[in-house]
Amino acid sequence: MESGRISNEQITASSTYSDGRWTPQQSRLNSDDNGWTPNMDNNREYLQVDLRFLTVLTAIATQGAISRETQNGYYVRSYKLEVSTNGEDWMMYRHGKNHKLHVGGPSISQLRPPEIKERKKKSLS
Repeated sequence: MESGRISNEQITASSTYSDGRWTPQQSRLNSDDNGWTPNMDNNREYLQVDLRFLTVLTAIATQGAISRETQNGYYVRSYKLEVSTNGEDWMMYRHGKNHKLHVGGPSISQLRPPEIKERKKKSLS
């Protein structure tokens, strides 16, 4: 996503913070703009990226943001990854028999999962 190869239209979210300045399209790494922030702070919010075709994911990185107005830091503490081939039926990424909980953080953190071959991904924040 950082490179721009994934278009803004491919990035959606469950909601966006009400002032409209924290959109899903701002979720790219190392963006000069804020970052995506959902309207509510709960575990049902998600960021969704449509990869448009079967894709092997080799890493996922998260990054926090600092509000220009308040200088407060905002970031995802943990998230789960779901995958889908049709955008309607989702399956939680697992590590063995358990759902895998991934750790985020205020700086760039990276996850290197085993090969995931799916069409879409959805991360829960």
